Amino acid sequence: MIETTCSYDENSPLPVADLKEPMSYRLNRIYDEMSKLLPKGFRAIIEIDDRSIKSRNNNTDFPDSHHPLKNPNIFRMYAEVGDSGSFAEAKMRMLNFWTSDAATGQLSKDRVIGLLQYDPSYHEHLHDPLMQEILQFEDLSQLLRRHHEYLRDTFNFTTFAGGIRVPFMVATSKFQGEIRIAFSALTQEQDICMCLMIFRNLQIALRDLLKVQSRHDWAEYDLSGLAKIPQVNFYLDAYNISSLVG
Repeated sequence: MIETTCSYDENSPLPVADLKEPMSYRLNRIYDEMSKLLPKGFRAIIEIDDRSIKSRNNNTDFPDSHHPLKNPNIFRMYAEVGDSGSFAEAKMRMLNFWTSDAATGQLSKDRVIGLLQYDPSYHEHLHDPLMQEILQFEDLSQLLRRHHEYLRDTFNFTTFAGGIRVPFMVATSKFQGEIRIAFSALTQEQDICMCLMIFRNLQIALRDLLKVQSRHDWAEYDLSGLAKIPQVNFYLDAYNISSLVG
């Protein structure tokens, strides 16, 4: 049985308070179907942001008592079973803080070093033996498990695929949001597959909730960023994932 923890904004115009139960059920069903491929378990994280809050934050000079910064996250579900999946949090952090890419795992070595240099502790770790090895590599394919774990544990940073970002909009309310999903347990290719499988189930759960809220409401998902990434686009086609779910 998967253990899930969930937090949400009860005042959000999106019915996220009612999302925990159907997504817990759907994650358990996915695990039942895929358990033979996941003998050591997995970690998965689902987050939904209100993009209008992000926009207001970007236009606010902090500190401003009249317009304080507000957490844009309106839904977060963390699911775990077994001992596998230690890179899920790092993948989600990549989506949240390190890049605006549609998916994790799209970085070049030069871009990795460029991003890490923004970390306040970068120069403190510059002479670490593992950091020196990473700097001398010509390509990220040369990274070994110990290098990946070093980047995760030192900077909460990862070059692994298995995290996706999808902007979306709800028709009636004009609510604009962003969905992020991170999965860790398998190979990078398989983690991408699982992200898209979870996203497909989230689309269906949101569709059902929106129909309860308003019979004529629907959500439209911007898949253009994911579609430009060949290994991600493959699973968009394989699972027949559409920008509209009726």
